Amino acid sequence: AYTDKPAPNRESHSLQVDRPWSLSEMGRACSAAMRFCRMVHVVLHCAAADSTRGEAAGGDGLCKVDGSCNTDKSLATGWAEAEAPRPHDGQRCRDVFEVLDVRLARSSSEDWKLREQPAVLLGVPAYASWDVAMFDKQTLNTKFGKMRVKVFSSAQAALLAGFTARMHALSEVLDGLQTSGQAPYVFDAHFFNSSRAARDAAGVPDGLSLDKGIQILTIGGPRAGTQFHAHGPAFLTLLAGRKRWHFHAPGRFPNRSVGALHLSTASWETAVLPELAEGPAEWAPTTCWQAADETLFVPDSWPHATSNLDETVGVAWQQQSASRRTCDFGEDYMCIQSQLASLSHERDAAKLAEALRSSFHAAEEMGGMPALGLIPFLALYQEVSPEGITTFNRYKAFVRSLLKKAEPRSDAAILAAALAKALADVAFRARRDANEAIEMLRPAAKKVPESGICLPLAQLHVKNGSWKDAYKELERHVAVFHDDPQAVKMLNQAREMAERQ
Repeated sequence: AYTDKPAPNRESHSLQVDRPWSLSEMGRACSAAMRFCRMVHVVLHCAAADSTRGEAAGGDGLCKVDGSCNTDKSLATGWAEAEAPRPHDGQRCRDVFEVLDVRLARSSSEDWKLREQPAVLLGVPAYASWDVAMFDKQTLNTKFGKMRVKVFSSAQAALLAGFTARMHALSEVLDGLQTSGQAPYVFDAHFFNSSRAARDAAGVPDGLSLDKGIQILTIGGPRAGTQFHAHGPAFLTLLAGRKRWHFHAPGRFPNRSVGALHLSTASWETAVLPELAEGPAEWAPTTCWQAADETLFVPDSWPHATSNLDETVGVAWQQQSASRRTCDFGEDYMCIQSQLASLSHERDAAKLAEALRSSFHAAEEMGGMPALGLIPFLALYQEVSPEGITTFNRYKAFVRSLLKKAEPRSDAAILAAALAKALADVAFRARRDANEAIEMLRPAAKKVPESGICLPLAQLHVKNGSWKDAYKELERHVAVFHDDPQAVKMLNQAREMAERQ
């Protein structure tokens, strides 16, 4: 079939030739054979994945050989669904971004670093043979309910680099996903290292691994999610529910959103998103929603925010540090953050002071308010310039006002408490004054013990030798975090020491 002359015996499956082949003919024959082998390889992978998928889903396979999937139903069971998508939820992400079949999109970590656009991948759980049933709500509760996981409010990703003092038993989180006033969001990097069962349930597929990547369990109720932030390349696979995403290309984060980073994503969608949609095209984010069994790829350095439409459970893996120079794309707020992170190498105090002054000024001009995401840099600012102390005092007063305005036990109060903790850390590093830090944390601990601030406040009291005050704060902490064995142990010790005083 690969000669210039047709084979004399058309009925035979053997290759008939009546002369030697040229090198070019042999090359064409080998190329065709390799193409055929690759086609067979893909078909077999698709068939195997579809079969596995069917077993995992408890029924017929959901993915077809062409990579298309029925993603309107959840893989993991027991998670509550809300209303159907509304018009302002945007399009489905698979209708906005390039759709990749995981069985064909096998790339190196370096390839994913260089990819410049988001994408949707299909069939990841089936291809990687994940134990999807382990992520059923009841199964997670039964097998891992006692495990303590990190819990965040929406703005902590944007303003505090993911810091949280809140850790709860997973069973308590699952019971409270629909709690009014709070939208708890689990984003826990310890879960998949906690046991072999957890680690084996959802291994990162070949070709989708990332350099120095961490794997994360994500769980949240409706409205839970993360405010705008950026990091290295990342993937997130949903196993149940729907998640809304908002994207900006690097260097194009709008100033209007800078002043709203302390709001939840759901509040930002109501207060800011309509204004951005009516403004210049470069201001508006790309908005879409992700369905169960879809994996969203987030490129390096792309600012993004999320908000759940339903209860969701998912598996994420990401590279924490961005590889790109954000400022090469534009001088926006994300650029300022990355510039400040690189200032630790500057040895000239005068240059350092000027760089900090101009960065804080620019960020505050963008947002029209204190740039709360820059709080960690206030320690360095105070070391090199008197203006740093003035700026610190302004930020302290602003955070106190946020705490005062917030409803008790609300997400807004929890965020204000976490910001107070960040400022107290700055003050203690700069001046080693435990009393100053205590005065900053005491109002937050009283108003919102759910923030987890009572524990570090108790530790500061111990530094001052005030065991009675430490015991009081530990009592308040354990009343909320009764599943914290270390805190219970500290409480008993504080009680003994307080009785001796």
